[in-house]
Amino acid sequence: MAAFLHADERGGRFTGSNLGGWYCSFDLQTAITETIHHHTRRLSFSESGYHQTIQMRELCARVDEQFDDIRGMKAAHPELYHPDSYVDSQRFGAERRDAGSNGICYDSVRLEGGVNLVIYRPRLVLDVMQGDHFQYEWTGSAEPLISKLTNVAIAGA
Repeated sequence: MAAFLHADERGGRFTGSNLGGWYCSFDLQTAITETIHHHTRRLSFSESGYHQTIQMRELCARVDEQFDDIRGMKAAHPELYHPDSYVDSQRFGAERRDAGSNGICYDSVRLEGGVNLVIYRPRLVLDVMQGDHFQYEWTGSAEPLISKLTNVAIAGA
């Protein structure tokens, strides 16, 4: 529920700041590329700069519903795929959500060939399972070190 209720103050590509959505990717590499981009962007505004370590969890889910599909429309609708401005895509997303859309399937802006999905309705995210854990570590550069964490002992477990 957090993805739906605690939206980023700037919103996401197809969601505003008042109501979020479940953003996901069809493959792990796209998900990692997308999350690294957004975390690196946040760090670029931080006084401490690119000095941060975060851990991320892969969440795998099933969806079984119809979504608006705008894949392959970058040339026809570049405003929806702008790399930095979400003004037009947020407007489009709000219109689709208000019209009863379940969400939007779209090409990744961050990884050529990647596919993303934003889901507007929590009940459509089914059978969520925790996958692998990853660590992103920025050590002064905008390019983080990425580690897959396996066999990690949890204190007290």
